[in-house]
Amino acid sequence: MVIEENNLWTPLCMANTMVSGHIFVLQLLNNELSFIRSLECDGDTMMNGGVEEVGTIKERRKEQRKTWMWSNIQWQLMQKFQHHPEVVYMMNEMEMKVMSGTISPGLAADQLLEVFKNKLTNGV
Repeated sequence: MVIEENNLWTPLCMANTMVSGHIFVLQLLNNELSFIRSLECDGDTMMNGGVEEVGTIKERRKEQRKTWMWSNIQWQLMQKFQHHPEVVYMMNEMEMKVMSGTISPGLAADQLLEVFKNKLTNGV
């Protein structure tokens, strides 16, 4: 995973000992709340030097929500696909054929998807 550098926020580094554990937890919670509040500020709020940075965070959140939506769709489709009775019946055989080289991964995928697509279009 590539982490993009930005100047929108700076992670805090905090030291802790067993003696100061309860104080550390309170400081940690306070820092966490401050960070959360900074993300919830509106476009007129100054944060780390300007309104533009707040807008950038909001834009990133919009893109992140869109990405989560598509990830959720992919996950749900895979769950339905992998639990479809006819796909389950064919899956092991297709995997064995792909691993032995008697069928290409693309052709195996096409055949499994065709079975699944028939269920969707025919309601079976």
